[in-house]
Amino acid sequence: MTSRFHDRGRYAWEFAGEFSVVCPRCANKATVLADGLSWRAKSARVTCAGCGYSANWTATRYRAPTTWRVPNRGTALEPARRSAAPTDPFFKLPLWLVAEVKGGVLWAYNGAHLEFLRNYVGATLRIRQPHVNGSLASRLPAFLLDRRNRAAATKAIAELERRALTG
Repeated sequence: MTSRFHDRGRYAWEFAGEFSVVCPRCANKATVLADGLSWRAKSARVTCAGCGYSANWTATRYRAPTTWRVPNRGTALEPARRSAAPTDPFFKLPLWLVAEVKGGVLWAYNGAHLEFLRNYVGATLRIRQPHVNGSLASRLPAFLLDRRNRAAATKAIAELERRALTG
């Protein structure tokens, strides 16, 4: 049976209200919650349920939306500022949901973002509505689009889903 994915034009910033990150104190899963989208947020808070770590971030001035700029086309899953690891836009903590797939880096902000990727990668038929160029699905890197990598990407996503649940 053919599984279908309908690209409804969702953007990466739609998943950016919550970030699963690595706790700087205990290296377990912590959560960053912002009061809005990263370029409009006035404050954010990171908390770790494991060790009790918490910290606050407040905007000191208006920030241009540099977080969402993509330096090269087709790289929406690579961080806008290419660093050693994908990070959240507030505290610059490494993301919790990161895996390597066939030489590329697959990462997700949170469980909802990961579910979107699972549905996209697992689909054998991908349907795009008109005028959705710029959506997350249209900007995924080539290694995720390649059908030869589908099994490896699906396996990596399943491992990340287990990691998201066990935290």
